[in-house]
Amino acid sequence: MTKDIKILIGLIVVLVIVYSALIYFNFRNDSHVIDDNPIDVNVDDGAEIGIDVDDIVIINQERNTPEGLIDHINTDLKDADNEEKAIFFSKGLSGHGYESMIIKYKFSKGENIISVFRGSEDVPKYVVFNDGVAEILPYGWSFNELFQTEESRLDIKITDYAMFELDLDNLTPAEWIKREN
Repeated sequence: MTKDIKILIGLIVVLVIVYSALIYFNFRNDSHVIDDNPIDVNVDDGAEIGIDVDDIVIINQERNTPEGLIDHINTDLKDADNEEKAIFFSKGLSGHGYESMIIKYKFSKGENIISVFRGSEDVPKYVVFNDGVAEILPYGWSFNELFQTEESRLDIKITDYAMFELDLDNLTPAEWIKREN
């Protein structure tokens, strides 16, 4: 075999591998594909969050989106507290190609909780839970912008915060992080 043929065969093999990987990951991680299976966002084994497990399974396909989950929270989970709603929202998104986390923060008059999320093509957004109503808001590209948005929206000063991944048993911070202004 000549050197040119070996190079050509090598390039073809590399292209086949790259193309196969692209096809595999595109079908595997497509964040906008809605399947016929319900989202199972069961919080964790033995955790008591006050929401009936039947409420956590989303059967309606239109609710496999951030807006659909918000609609479900605002119509069907009105009696849940904000922590429960944040857990429900974040876990509901996690199975559909979204990155999500929960942030608790302190300010002079108490604490608040929000769910931060981003899809593959979306700008970062967050969900607030005010007066029993959940709402999606954009915030920019950094946590500093997120905190500034919240401070401006509520006319408060955030002093400390804690971040939670979705695999935690509860939302009690082991340690608060001081916010530097």
